Amino acid sequence: FTYNGFFQWLVAHLATVMAAETAGRLVVGVSVLGLGGATVALLRTLDRPPIYAAFFVPALFASPLPWGFANYALSIFVGVVTLVFICRTLRRPQWQGPLVVAALGLLSGFTHVLGTLLLCVLGVAFAPEVAWRATEGPARRRLLRAFGRTVLALAPLLVGSAYCIAVYLEQYSWNPAVYRDPTMEGTGPGLAHRLMWFTAYTTGLHYDASDQLFLGAA
Repeated sequence: FTYNGFFQWLVAHLATVMAAETAGRLVVGVSVLGLGGATVALLRTLDRPPIYAAFFVPALFASPLPWGFANYALSIFVGVVTLVFICRTLRRPQWQGPLVVAALGLLSGFTHVLGTLLLCVLGVAFAPEVAWRATEGPARRRLLRAFGRTVLALAPLLVGSAYCIAVYLEQYSWNPAVYRDPTMEGTGPGLAHRLMWFTAYTTGLHYDASDQLFLGAA
């Protein structure tokens, strides 16, 4: 009963049929390749130009890369796949869509809590627009229908969110220090400082300019 555990769970089961090192590399490889395919699928579903996929480069060259943070990399892949099904539900509501979103959202919560938060933020960001474009009719009726589709598509994410909250409530009492955050406590770098060093804070590599170059280009 934890988040950030799906990678270990998956590798452990694959290690029964192959070497653990091979299993780990396989899952990481699938995460990266899967993210590429899921990103293209999402852009096609949203009717956006494929060149927009370049905006996902910072997700690959972020701090999880130097950390070797495989859990988070896998969660980004799961999250983008979930966004594809959210978009499809917004455009053509069917009973299967919310079930798939709920299952993938729960899997996202089991994979990484920050990835689940990112999934929720991105879903809320584009869902109203997609729902509005997918509906027709008078403005008031169109607004109500778009709102209904948005709720239908995003509400299943509450399953994964509730799972993450339940894990937090269970684990906080074990070690509260793990959940201390300088930004929330007001001891982290200020907004102006973060904006000035945006690329460094985004990538997490403060002394290596190469990944910051990729981020700036994207």
